[in-house]
Amino acid sequence: MRVRQGTKELHEEFIGRYAVETMTLDIGLNKIEFDPVGTNVIGAKGRVDVRSAKGTVKFVLVSEDATQIGWPRIVEGAEPVSEPIKPVKNWAWKTATQPPKVRCLELCEESFQDAIMEVLNA
Repeated sequence: MRVRQGTKELHEEFIGRYAVETMTLDIGLNKIEFDPVGTNVIGAKGRVDVRSAKGTVKFVLVSEDATQIGWPRIVEGAEPVSEPIKPVKNWAWKTATQPPKVRCLELCEESFQDAIMEVLNA
């Protein structure tokens, strides 16, 4: 196994351009990339995609008590519902399931290993 680190530049609205660190794991003939996506992500404070040629798992930075990522439902003709925004005291990295109902799963040693196995399609 070999670990390589690098940098890339992101550009986000309201933030501008900034550099982020990336990481690539070479495991035998397989390559797994840890690719930061940004900090302006709907429903999360940040996202890192973990991917290989065979699949992708998303890590999201959310409130430590978050169990899902929700988007406002827009129904034509309905009055907009505004809920007060609760301040987040503690942030935690979690894995995000696939849409449409995105759940946030605790990130621990076992779930990290599961994510690596998933992107390797093992």
